[in-house]
Amino acid sequence: GCLFTWLPDVAAIYKRLEASMEIPHALRTSRRFNLPFAAHTLNLGPYVRCWFHRDARNFTLGWCPVLVLGQFDYRTSAHFIMVEPQIVMELRPGDVLLMMSSVITHGTAALLEGETRMSWTCFTAGALFRWVAAGHKLVGDLSEDEHAAYLERSAQIFGEAWRANLTLDELEQRYMAEAGILHL
Repeated sequence: GCLFTWLPDVAAIYKRLEASMEIPHALRTSRRFNLPFAAHTLNLGPYVRCWFHRDARNFTLGWCPVLVLGQFDYRTSAHFIMVEPQIVMELRPGDVLLMMSSVITHGTAALLEGETRMSWTCFTAGALFRWVAAGHKLVGDLSEDEHAAYLERSAQIFGEAWRANLTLDELEQRYMAEAGILHL
């Protein structure tokens, strides 16, 4: 999947989260879709419109793939808009976008008459990371000592996730090293 290619360390964090949740192997979403996300949403429309929002309950440093579907002219309608970076994207039906949906305000432009749009999005709730960091308990149920350990584990998870977001240069160097190509 695209996450394994572009953000391999992030994908590994998601895979470890899934494994630590003790979900039976047959029920794991990564087994079926090669996607390490806990949730998948099919927006079947046929006139899907995404109002401007942030997915504040998703894992803060997590990524979400969005598969765009439908019949529309991507040059004149249905643009994907990210507010803070001031980016407007022309996504064609079949395109996949990876984005940090919890920290970037995003939405879509309207469709023109007669057009259709649908989407498939994947994500993992931040609460799952908190639950695992809390030792498979609700944070509110932790003792004082358990809460201190939870804060330490949460900081470790956050730090690891931060370091997992590679720059394009870092990603290129990694793939070149794996291929045995010297970077001059």
